[in-house]
Amino acid sequence: MDEELAYEETAIQVEKDWKLIKTGRFVRFYGIVLKAGFDQHCISKEEYREAEKFYQELINAIYTNSTPVKKFILRFVKVFH
Repeated sequence: MDEELAYEETAIQVEKDWKLIKTGRFVRFYGIVLKAGFDQHCISKEEYREAEKFYQELINAIYTNSTPVKKFILRFVKVFH
């Protein structure tokens, strides 16, 4: 199996499993992360900003949709938010 296809299928499955992620957003984010980690070229400033924005939105969505106990753990134990 083509590795690039396997990565994309994984990203698509994550989007399906996680209702917090809008369709297409994680696939794009995952592509930028892979490019940053494995490509011979650097990601552009725009790609960096796009990935950072997605990451912040995801973190906020996770925190917002967490139970009070999880919020406490995320905020004080994991030093989150």
